[in-house]
Amino acid sequence: MPQPKWYHKSLSELCMDSIVDNMEKWTASRSLVHVSTPFYLLSSHCLEYIIQCLKEGGRLNEDMFDLLINPHLKVLDLSINAFVSTENDDDMETNLRIVRLASVRCSQLTTLKFFSFNKLPSPTQVEETFTPILQLFEHLQILDLSNTIYGASCMLYLGSTCKPKIRELIVDFCPGVTDLVMQIFCNSQSSLHKLSVLSTKVTHAGIIFAIKHLPELKELTSSPDILKVFFRICKETRESKKYSLTKFSMRTMIQTQRNIVPYKKGSVSLMVDMCPSLVDLFIDVNGGEGFTNEELLGFRELKLIKSLVIVTSFMPSISIRGGVIPLLQVHGPTLEKLSLSMEVTSEEVYLIIECCPNIRRLRLEIERSYLETPEPMLDCVHSSFRYSKEVIPLRMLEEIILFSADSSSPFAISRKLLLLLLFSPSLTLISICNCITLDDQIIEEACTRNSFKYLTKLKLTLCSNVSQKGIDFFMNETNPLAGITLRVCGNVNLEHMKTMAQEKHWNLR
Repeated sequence: MPQPKWYHKSLSELCMDSIVDNMEKWTASRSLVHVSTPFYLLSSHCLEYIIQCLKEGGRLNEDMFDLLINPHLKVLDLSINAFVSTENDDDMETNLRIVRLASVRCSQLTTLKFFSFNKLPSPTQVEETFTPILQLFEHLQILDLSNTIYGASCMLYLGSTCKPKIRELIVDFCPGVTDLVMQIFCNSQSSLHKLSVLSTKVTHAGIIFAIKHLPELKELTSSPDILKVFFRICKETRESKKYSLTKFSMRTMIQTQRNIVPYKKGSVSLMVDMCPSLVDLFIDVNGGEGFTNEELLGFRELKLIKSLVIVTSFMPSISIRGGVIPLLQVHGPTLEKLSLSMEVTSEEVYLIIECCPNIRRLRLEIERSYLETPEPMLDCVHSSFRYSKEVIPLRMLEEIILFSADSSSPFAISRKLLLLLLFSPSLTLISICNCITLDDQIIEEACTRNSFKYLTKLKLTLCSNVSQKGIDFFMNETNPLAGITLRVCGNVNLEHMKTMAQEKHWNLR
């Protein structure tokens, strides 16, 4: 059952909730010493919690920062839609005032996220406004300037002064960020771990320079094809140098303004050889015949994979049985996240469960079929791929997302398999879309076996066989549900649930 707002909360959390509820009153009296002094004593954790709650409620405004910015604050998020601007004010000017205030009060700030897309001042104004403020944040490690005009000037400043030493820089969609800017920045920021330059003027040359001059770089996000970048590095250096990247995103076919660049055979082997520390893989199989099961299996040579996301087009060049399952047989035991946007059958889901006993986040596109049980699938090549009847629930599974590729075509899944997934004791999120198998009886059996003591979010969409009776089984005292989303399900009385939530003071959205 959704818990009361105060259930299982510490005294500290209850106090912070009280501050949030009365923030407008405290802000109006912020000039009084007995009001402002307690705020100056709050830790960064408390301040971040209060700011986040005010954001979610759409109540955060500039005046509140007078109280919420103190010497303990370590994270300042002024990204898009972060707060409510005052009437007839300009977001950029408002943000600048808040950053100036933070530069005076927050000497321990480690994270700054900024947004100022409203207008474009001259380069001189940029240099005179935001850029010089950076030197006052001596401990700054994470800087996000996405969609702002400050990206290039700040990179030049950080490259020329060497202070502060940034660990993460995000300058997506920032005008003026070029290869030259990248070079100046990299020469003095060699300890950078994460860099994102999407939709900037940085070319292959700039990305190559970054890879070569940032020895601790683990995550790199850019518009240029990263595979082509490593091919050029290999061709230019002609030496087997290893790089520290841990996160890799690839598309099997790149469409440029001039032509379509297909996947080049051997690219995976090259990446694995040059970046043996990869743990997070995102693969967009968007056409082309070059990326085959054999190429996908090149990732088996990696030491450790924790996250695997595969997105496919209408006619994928890889298969579940020929590519994905063999890869999971090698890396499944260490895998924590698996997301497959390619249709899988019930039997193949069993195989995935067997391969990935420690999975935490599982997102699967189930084959559009009306079979109630998985049929035996004979495969002369992969005849060993048969699921065991001894499959046990995934004890580490926290998030399960099941969906159909087409909203007009629901999916059916083995009832035993669906129950097996719902029996997972650590679930925090259940999201099922367009499933005709899920019904009140399955929910009743799942709730009888599983207390769902960690479940906070339940999302059911287009599940026509689920009624109010099924939803009521989740309304028990053992689960801490904080969010229920029901769209186009069976006979579910949403107004009744809203009224019940208000009467019982549930912390329900």
